[in-house]
Amino acid sequence: MRNKLSFDLQLSARKAAIAERIAVHKIARSKVSVFLMAMSAGVFMAIGFTFYLSVIADAPSSQALTHLVGGLCFTLGFILLAVCGTSLFTSSVMTVMAKSRGVISWRTWLINALLVACGNLAGIACFSLLIWFSGLVMSENAMWGVAVLHCAEGKMHHTFTESVSLGIMCNLMVCLALWMSYCGRSLCDKIVAMILPITLFVASGFEHCIANLFVIPFAIAIRHFAPLLYSYPL
Repeated sequence: MRNKLSFDLQLSARKAAIAERIAVHKIARSKVSVFLMAMSAGVFMAIGFTFYLSVIADAPSSQALTHLVGGLCFTLGFILLAVCGTSLFTSSVMTVMAKSRGVISWRTWLINALLVACGNLAGIACFSLLIWFSGLVMSENAMWGVAVLHCAEGKMHHTFTESVSLGIMCNLMVCLALWMSYCGRSLCDKIVAMILPITLFVASGFEHCIANLFVIPFAIAIRHFAPLLYSYPL
C-alpha cells in the first residue's frame, strides 16, 4: 500500500514537472515560431471541426449517438495538436504553471497567450478559405453548410453567463485531457487518455472559444455568399 501511494505521488509530481517543462519550452520559442505553431494549431482545430460537421451533416442533431460519434471525430484535432506539439490558446493557459514556479513573468506569459490566440485565428482563417473554395459547403445537397448554420445558431442562443460557464467547463476538459496525456508512455497511451475528456465536452455542448472562431464566422459567410442555403429550415 505504501509503495502504491509512493508511486501515485511520484506520478503526480512527474506530471507537474512535465507540464512545467513543456510550458517553458513553448514560451522560450521565438515570436515567429510561436505564431507559426499557433497557426498550425488553428488549422488542426478546423480539421477536427470539419470532421465533426461532416459526420453530423446528414443526421438528426437530437440523437445521442450522433453527438457521441461527432465528439469522437472532433478529438482528431486535439490528437494532431498533441502529436505535433503545436500551441492552442485554451491549452496554452496551462503555461501559467511556469509562472507559478517563478520561471517566467506575467508580461511574458501574456505576450505568448496573445501571439497564440492571433496565430490560432490566422490558421483557422486559412483553412476556412480552403474549405470554402473546395466547394465542401455545397456538398451533400448543401447539407454540410446547413450543419454549419445549425451549429452556429445553437451557440448564439446562449446568454453571457451560460457562454462563460460553458467555456470554463470546456477549458477544464481540455486541460484535463492534456494532463492525462502526460501519464502516457507511448503515443497510443496519450491518444487514449485524451479521447474521453474531449468527447465529453463536445457531446455535452460545452463551448470552445477557438473552435467557435471557425464555425461562427463560417456561418456568417455562408449566410452572405450562399443564399441557396436559405431554402433549408433552420
